[in-house]
Amino acid sequence: DHTGKLEAVMRLAPNAKIVVPGLGAAKLGLREGFDMSRVQPMDHGQRLDLGDRELVLLKPPTYDAPETTGFFDTRTRVLFSVDSFGALMDAPYEELAAVPEATLRDGMATWSGIDAPWLGMVDKAKFGHLLADIERLDPAAIISGHLPVADRAVTQRLFRNMLGGVATRIAGPDRETIEGLFASPQGVF
Repeated sequence: DHTGKLEAVMRLAPNAKIVVPGLGAAKLGLREGFDMSRVQPMDHGQRLDLGDRELVLLKPPTYDAPETTGFFDTRTRVLFSVDSFGALMDAPYEELAAVPEATLRDGMATWSGIDAPWLGMVDKAKFGHLLADIERLDPAAIISGHLPVADRAVTQRLFRNMLGGVATRIAGPDRETIEGLFASPQGVF
């Protein structure tokens, strides 16, 4: 959902099209010299026919920009959730099943507080209905930009923790914490 290197990607994939909701298309149109003929505006809920499958465009349950778009692959049943279902972790993990429950819960709450701070103000029941709609897709896996792949065996952990993060307000790091991150031998990232 970030477009910093979009022009470079488009040069490497000269036949590619960008599928994005109308607001995202409008934002791309503000970029000087951007080839708008390669933009295909589509709304959330619409289906993109790729021949052997369809991608259903979805508004993910949390997002940091209104044009953020996830999608559900109807053939593989994989949900690409963009930033949703992300977490800040204490260490790298290859498999989500290996992440201790408290680490995942706390990491998801922290991530949501940073990426979607508005989540602390939403109605838990209404947000629960939104998550239930996504859960009814019965994804075989959830691929988030900020966690290992969640196969069907662990997707319930993600839904439960996401709902638990509602009304959680996370304070940003203070100056001392930020300075410590930059002074760390591992760096910030």
